[in-house]
Amino acid sequence: MKKILILIAFVCLSKIGICQQNVSMKETVIDATFKNGKKDWDKYLEKNIDATIVEKNKVPKGTYKVLINFVIGKDSLPTEIEPITKYGYGMEDEAIRVIKNCPKWVPASFNGHYVKQLFQQPIIFYSRK
Repeated sequence: MKKILILIAFVCLSKIGICQQNVSMKETVIDATFKNGKKDWDKYLEKNIDATIVEKNKVPKGTYKVLINFVIGKDSLPTEIEPITKYGYGMEDEAIRVIKNCPKWVPASFNGHYVKQLFQQPIIFYSRK
C-alpha cells in the first residue's frame, strides 16, 4: 500500500515540475506579414480583384462576402487556398486567383523558426443588378 502512495506522489510532483518549466519559458511569436503590412495587402487586393466579375457573370443583386482560407508557408507563398463560401458566379475563383498570384510574404516565426500560418480573407463583391 505504501508503494502505491509514493508512486502517485512522485507522478504528481513530476507534472508540477513540467508545468513550472513551461511557464518560465519565453516564447517569441511573429505573425506572417505582407510586404509593409495590412494596408499594402488591402491595396494589393483592391488593385487586383476584378470587380466586374459580378456583371460579367450576371450575379443577382446583393452584397456577397466571400471567405477564403489560405496558409502562408515557410517559403513565404500562399498555399492550401480554399473557399469557405460557395456563392459561385466565379467570385470565389477570382479571390483564389488573386491570392494565389500574390507576391511573397514575410513568413510567421515561432522562437526564431519559420512556421506556417493560417489566414481567412473576406472579400466583398457588390452586384447592383
